[in-house]
Amino acid sequence: MSATEGPEGGGGAGRAEASPGGRAAAPAEDERSLYYRGIARAFFERRGAPFFLSPREIDLVASWEAAGIPLAVVREGLERAFDDPRRAGDRRRMSLLSCEREVSRAFERHRDRLVGARRAASPAPDKRARLRAEVGRFLAVPKPGDEGLASILAEAARALDAGAPDEELERLDAAAESLLLSRVTPAERDEARREVAAEHGGLSPADLAAAADLRLLKSLRARSGLPRLSPFYY
Repeated sequence: MSATEGPEGGGGAGRAEASPGGRAAAPAEDERSLYYRGIARAFFERRGAPFFLSPREIDLVASWEAAGIPLAVVREGLERAFDDPRRAGDRRRMSLLSCEREVSRAFERHRDRLVGARRAASPAPDKRARLRAEVGRFLAVPKPGDEGLASILAEAARALDAGAPDEELERLDAAAESLLLSRVTPAERDEARREVAAEHGGLSPADLAAAADLRLLKSLRARSGLPRLSPFYY
C-alpha cells in the first residue's frame, strides 16, 4: 500500500504502516514487538491521524530499542515534542523523526533521574503503586458480565505485586482492549467508521478500521471503568 509521507520522512518503497491499534509492519519482519506497537499507539494518539513509518523511522525506533531507551521514556519525549508550542500548527504533519531530539533529551533526563534516585533521600512517587490502587478499585466492585476483564486485571495485580516488567503490563492492557472490542456490535463498528471517514477522508480500509477501533476503545474504557494498565499513564 502506498501513501504520502510527512515532510520529514524519507524514501518511498518499503514503507511500514503504523496504525492506532499499534500495528507496524516492515517487509523483512513478520511481527512488531510490544515496544514498537507502544510507540506507534502513543504517536497516533497525539497526532490524531493515521500515519506511515518510513524505513528511516523504523531504523530510528530500532536504534531506541537497541540503546535501551524504555518505552515510557520514548513516550515522555513524544509528549514533549507534541506539547512544544512552536508546533501548534503542524502537529498532524509531524513524523517520528521530528520527535528524535525530545526523545534523546528524555533519555538524558531519565539517566539523570537514575543517578539522582541513588542519591536522593526520598524516592519519587511510585506510579506502580497508583496503578495497583486503580486495579484494586476495579476488582473491588464485581461487575456482572465482566468476568473476562476481572480475570485480566487480577493477572495485572499479580504482575504488579511480582514486579513484572512494563512489557507484561502492556500485554495485559492490549488483551483487555481486545476483549472490549470483541463485544462491539457490527452496527456500532459501522457507525464509528462512518464518523471517522467523515472526519478523515481518503483513509485506506485498514487505517479506517484501526482509527474506528481507537474511537470505540475510548468510549468502552470509560463505560467499563477499565484503568490503563501501563505505569506511564500514572
